[in-house]
Amino acid sequence: LSAVPVASRESRGAADALAQAVLGGGLGSTTVVASKVIGAALAASDATWLSVLLSVVPIATLAPLHMYVLNRGFGRYPLVFLSPVMGAAGLLSNIATGCFLYSEVPSSPVWFAAGVCLICFGVLSMCTWSSEAPAAPEAKKNE
Repeated sequence: LSAVPVASRESRGAADALAQAVLGGGLGSTTVVASKVIGAALAASDATWLSVLLSVVPIATLAPLHMYVLNRGFGRYPLVFLSPVMGAAGLLSNIATGCFLYSEVPSSPVWFAAGVCLICFGVLSMCTWSSEAPAAPEAKKNE
């Protein structure tokens, strides 16, 4: 897993920026879930020092990887692109986490699905970002 960012060090463009943003958002969501594991281990009535110590392993692994992905992305691509796409990817990851891990269901599935589609449409519209800046108009010379 750690070889993938190193191997793609030279990749640039909209697809790489989207991958950075989605990975950053997804990792952000998984760090939240990993931190909940620590809370569950501490709150368990039969918790041992070993179970609490082992509950720290996921966050100790994910947090540095998440920071690396965020710093790499922010250093390579505009924040105006990365920030909203990372937020949307994190939100979609949180939705999936709530559904699959915690059995949460929306009270109004139609409106919920419409909101998720709106988020996905917004992310896809951000993918039209071009890495080339438009040429600045030439200044008129005063004669």
